[in-house]
Amino acid sequence: MNDQTPPPYQDDAEYLWDELARVEFLVRARVAAWTQLQAAAGKPAEYWGLVHISDEEVTAYLDQGFAAPDRRIDIADGLVAAFREAYLAAGQDIEARRAQTVHISQFRLPHLAAAFGLEPIDLDLLLLTTLPELDPRYRLVYGYLQNDASRALPTVELLTEILQPVASNPGVVLARLAAGAPLRANRLLRVDAEQIGAEAPGRRRVAADERIVRYMLGDDTAGDGPLRALKRAPGRGWDGYVAPDDRLNQLNAIGMWCSRRASTGGGVIFLHGARGSGRTTTAQVVATSAGIALLQADIATLRAEGEHWSFAVELCYREARLRKAALLWQGADTLFNGGEPTQEFTQLLDRASSAGLLTFVEAVENWEPTDHSRTPILRLSFPDPDYDTRLQVWQHYLPSHEEFAMPVPDSAALVQSLAGAYQLTPGQIVEAVASAHASATVRDPARGLLTTEDLVDGCRLQSGRRLVQVAQRMEPRPGLNYEDLVLAPPNRRQLDELRARIALRSQLADTGIERRLPNAHGLLVMFTGSSGTGKTMAAELLAQEQGVDLYKIDLAEVVSKYIGETEKNLRRVFREAEDANAIIFFDEADALFGKRGAVHEAKDRWANIEVNFLLQRVEQFAGIVIIATNLRQNIDEAFLRRIHVVVEFPFPDANARLRIWQRMLPASGEVESPNDDELRDLAERFRLPGGSIRNVVVDAAFRALDTGGVPPRITLRHIAASLAREFQKVGKPLTAGEFGAEMYRWIEADVLMSVPTGA
Repeated sequence: MNDQTPPPYQDDAEYLWDELARVEFLVRARVAAWTQLQAAAGKPAEYWGLVHISDEEVTAYLDQGFAAPDRRIDIADGLVAAFREAYLAAGQDIEARRAQTVHISQFRLPHLAAAFGLEPIDLDLLLLTTLPELDPRYRLVYGYLQNDASRALPTVELLTEILQPVASNPGVVLARLAAGAPLRANRLLRVDAEQIGAEAPGRRRVAADERIVRYMLGDDTAGDGPLRALKRAPGRGWDGYVAPDDRLNQLNAIGMWCSRRASTGGGVIFLHGARGSGRTTTAQVVATSAGIALLQADIATLRAEGEHWSFAVELCYREARLRKAALLWQGADTLFNGGEPTQEFTQLLDRASSAGLLTFVEAVENWEPTDHSRTPILRLSFPDPDYDTRLQVWQHYLPSHEEFAMPVPDSAALVQSLAGAYQLTPGQIVEAVASAHASATVRDPARGLLTTEDLVDGCRLQSGRRLVQVAQRMEPRPGLNYEDLVLAPPNRRQLDELRARIALRSQLADTGIERRLPNAHGLLVMFTGSSGTGKTMAAELLAQEQGVDLYKIDLAEVVSKYIGETEKNLRRVFREAEDANAIIFFDEADALFGKRGAVHEAKDRWANIEVNFLLQRVEQFAGIVIIATNLRQNIDEAFLRRIHVVVEFPFPDANARLRIWQRMLPASGEVESPNDDELRDLAERFRLPGGSIRNVVVDAAFRALDTGGVPPRITLRHIAASLAREFQKVGKPLTAGEFGAEMYRWIEADVLMSVPTGA
C-alpha cells in the first residue's frame, strides 16, 4: 500500500463517527451564517439565542430583501463557504475509504440506506437529527439557531436551512421529510406536530427514532413497546429434525426457494397444524438452511401492548429489515374469524409485500388464499404424526439408561409403548420429557432419576390442557377395575373387542389399510343403555387402561340457544380435542346427536346445519370419541352409520344386580354388611340399575357410621331407609307391597317419621 491509498474502515463505529463529523460541518456553516445575520441586525451578544427582537433588528433583516436561498448574502460569506468545502472534502475522503473497505455493505449505516431506499440527503437528515442524541452540545446549538434555548431538537425549517449549502431548493428537503417518503414511511424519523405553531409544517420538530439511533450504535436489542414481542430465533440444522424422507425433500426445496426469494421480493409461507406439530422448528430449520436470520413475533404479546395493530406490524417489519431477517408470526389464529382472514391479517400481508421480506405465519387452522397478487404464498400442512413418526421422535428424545432409576426399563419396549399409547406431537413429546425430568427432580433432588411413571405422567399432562374450558376431566378412581363393571357375557365381549381395537390402533399403519381408507385411525364409539348401567364407568376404565385422560364434555357449555353458536362451540371442542391425547366423552348426547327434523323455522335449519357440521367433523377427527345415549333410536341415522363400535349396556337382571350388590358391599373387613341371601333378596325385589345401587350403598354406609359401633355394620334397616330415599329422589311411591312388611315398618319409623303399621 502506498501513502496515497486511504486505509479501510476497521469497524462500524469508525465509519459512523466520520459521517457524523461530515454533516457537522453543515451545522457549523449554519452557525456562521446565523451569527453573521445576527451581527448585521445589530443584535447584542447577550440576546443571541433568546426570544428578543427589537425594531432595529427587524429593519436590518428586511434590508436584504427576498432572494433565492443560493443568492442570499450569508451564503457568500467566506466562513460559510469554507465549511461547505470541508463538508464536501470529508465526503470525498469517506468515499475513498469506503472503496477500500471490503465489507462496507455490512456496516449498519450503508445497510440502513440499502434496506430502506435512502438517498444521500436522507442520510444527511438522519445524521443531523442523530447529533443531539449523541452529544448534548448540539441540543444547545440547535436551540441557539432557533432563537429559543428550549428547542433542543431541530425543526423542519432548521434542517432546511442547515442543508441549504448543498440543497439550495427547500422543496427537496421538504419532499424527503414528507409522510410518504422513506424516512417517515419506515419510521426512521419522527416529525412532531404537537408543538406551538405546529400548524405551520416548518415549525414541526424532527427527531431520529430512538431504536434507529441504537441500531446505528450497534445495539440489537428490540427495546420496549411492540418490539418486546420480538425475539431472535435460534439457528437450527437438520440434525434431530425427525420427518419422513419425502417431507425432508420437500423442506429442502422450500429452503432453496426461500434463499432465492430473500433477495427477490420475499414471500409468505403459511404453516398450519396443531400445537407442537413442528411449525416453529420447521420455520427455524428452513430459515437456517437458506442462510437467513429469523425473528419470531408473538401476536398475543404484540396485542397486549395496546398499540395500533398496523403501527405494531410496521415496527416489526422495520426491525426485520434492520436485522436482515425473515419474520415468523406466531398465534395467527386470532387474525381469522370463522376461517376468514380479518382486516388485520390483510394489513399484515400488505406490509409483508411492501417490505419484500420472507414471512412465516403460524396457525392451527388452514387458510385458502384468494389473492396471490400481493406476494407469493406457500402453504405447508403439519398433520398429526403417525405411529412411525412418533416412534422416531421418542427414540431421539428418550433419556439415556443412566438417567433412569432401577430397574431400568427396556428402551425399545418403552418407546413403542409411549408412541402407541399417546398420540402426541413432536413438541408435546419434548415437553413430556421435560415434565418427567422436573417430577424426578422434585422427588429426588440429589439424583433426579426417572421412572417410567414419570414419562407417563408427563404424557398425560400434555393431554387436554385446553379442553378444561369446555370439559370436565374425570379424575381416575383408585382401585377401579373391570371386575367392578357388571355386564352380561355378550356385552362384555363387545367391550373387550373395543379394548383391543383401542390398544392396536397405532399398529394399523403397518398393515397398509390406513393408507387406503380415509381416517381409519379415528374411533367413534357409542355406549347405549339407560342411566346407571355403567356407561361412564366403562369410559373411565378405557381411559385408565390406556393411561390417558377422560374428558366429559359439558353440554351446557357447548349447546347454545343462539343461532350458529353451537357450531362455533363444536368447532372449538374438536380443535382443542385434536391438541389433546384424551378420550372425549359426550354423556347424554341426544341433544347434540339427535335426529334432524323438517325445517319449519330458521332455528330448525340451523339445528340441521349443526348436525351436518358435527357429522363432517366427527369423520375428520383422528382421536377417540365416546357418545353415551339412553335412547339409541333418538340418534340421527346418518350419524349411526359413521359409528365404528356400539357397546350395549342393558338394564341388569336379578343375577347381575346381585353381583353389583356384592361388588359394592364388602363381604368382610372393616365394615360388616348383609349376607349373600339378604343381598339376593334385595336384587330380586328391587329392580335398580348399578348407579342407583351405588347411591343406596353410599347412603347406607353413612347411616351405619352415624349409628356407631366398631366395626360399623350396614344392616338391612340402613339399606331400607337408603332405598326409600332413592325412590323419593326419582318420584317412585313407597309401598308395603314393594318393600315388604318388615322393611316398610322401618321406613315408616326412619324415613316417613310415622307410627309403624301394627305398632
